[in-house]
Amino acid sequence: MLKARALASVFTLILVSACREQPGPVPDAPPPLVSPAPSHPTLTRVTASSEVCMVNDQYMGREQIPVQIFGRTYYGCCAGCKDKLQNSAAARTATDPLTRKPVDKALAVIARTETGKVFYFESEDTLGRYVSAER
Repeated sequence: MLKARALASVFTLILVSACREQPGPVPDAPPPLVSPAPSHPTLTRVTASSEVCMVNDQYMGREQIPVQIFGRTYYGCCAGCKDKLQNSAAARTATDPLTRKPVDKALAVIARTETGKVFYFESEDTLGRYVSAER
């Protein structure tokens, strides 16, 4: 029984790590929207949502796998992420960090940190107010 649990744990780790594809080099990124602060990361507006894995919430720097659902396009980095987007409404939704309202990732304004973590905003206005509040 212990061997079975250990094997299951290893298998799970392999699946998770296989899904977390490393981001590629970031092509000529636009300038950051906010200056670095110790408690808050610098954010840069993502102009191509197709370069974001919407399951891992990570900017990948290159085109991801498109997933069409209800006429909207979401993106995932691997087959596992594609399946998750197709089968889980929670994977397609985020929370605006300023308003705390739910945001559909396919419709969101997306910004990223220098490390590639992305944040989803309900509008350009909430992104701008969030950046202004961070200064």
